[in-house]
Parts: sequence; C-alpha cells; structure tokens
Amino acid sequence: MRIGVVDYGSGNLKSIYNFLFNNFTSDICTYTDSVAGLDTCNVLILPGVGHFGLASKQLINNGLFSEIKQFASSGKPLLGVCLGAQLLTESSEEAPGSMGLGLIKTYCSSLEGFSDYSGRVPRIGWSRLSTNSQHAYYFVHSYYIVDSGNQDCIYYKCEDGVTGMVEHKNILAMQFHPEKSDKSGLSIVKNFLDLHV
Repeated sequence: MRIGVVDYGSGNLKSIYNFLFNNFTSDICTYTDSVAGLDTCNVLILPGVGHFGLASKQLINNGLFSEIKQFASSGKPLLGVCLGAQLLTESSEEAPGSMGLGLIKTYCSSLEGFSDYSGRVPRIGWSRLSTNSQHAYYFVHSYYIVDSGNQDCIYYKCEDGVTGMVEHKNILAMQFHPEKSDKSGLSIVKNFLDLHV
C-alpha cells in the first residue's frame, strides 16, 4: 500500500507520518508543491492544524487543490484530519470567502455558536463519538463540521452533539486526531482502509 500525505505547511505532519510508519506496512510519500506520482498512491491523507483560510490558500498556491479533488473522484480513500477534515467541506465561518475542497457538501461553524456545546473553546481533550461507545478520541478544535442532513453522508456525533467524524463514500473526515487517540484512532483508520483498499 502506498500512502500519500499532503504537506502544505499546516501542522501535524510529523505525528501523522510517525503514526503511519509505526502502524502500517506502507510506502509513505509526502506531497508539497509536486504532485508527480500522486496517482500511484492507494490512499491520501490531508492533515492539518491551523487556519482554514491560510490552509486553503496554500493548497491552491501549491497546485494541490485540484489534484486532491481529482484523487477523491477516482474512488480511492481520502482521509482528512482536524483542519484537513474541515477543508474537505465547502467553506468555514473561520475564513469567509475562502474555498474548501467541496467534497462534503456542508460548511464549518464555530463551537461558540453551537447551542448544545457548553465547554471551553478551543475544545481540547477526549470525547466519545456516541453515548454508547467505549472508545474516546482526542480533539483540539474551535470549529466543527455542520450536519447538513445530506443522506449521502454519515455523521458521527460526540456526546454533546458536535460532529466528530463524517463518512462520505471513499472520504473520511476526522475532526479528532487519530494519531493521538491510541488504539481507538488506529482502529478507525484501519477499518476504513480495509473497506476501501
């Protein structure tokens, strides 16, 4: 299996790389401003920590924006982590006017405006994806993916109703950090790849 990791200068590349290296027998490649060979990957991961607008601009400037969309349309698995998950949507209140990849037809909104969320912003810490789950995942975020009601998507909610993960065909948007979520995070990634690779 050949895994591509998009390096566009936003955050947790090293921890994602180490997570993959330690848990998957794979050829792991990083892509910055060069997309040569991207089509040879079986899986693409879009990590990220930072600002939606700056990250979007970086992807466009590096020529990766359209390449990521093309990769997703091929049917191969695309995983977004934290900011990378948010970039899979159409837009974010964090950066009005900035484009997301539009692969998940919704937008991102601030946790401060979410009526059922009473915690601190940014949200930092562990949360379960449903009230009956035994597994907790590690979150660090101030914005979340809004449930658009799109029947093509599966929205996995945290106990307080905040979207923790969205699955759409060959695309998985994880608001949490699987690389910091121990065996629970690894299990999510492995199960998704088992279905699509």
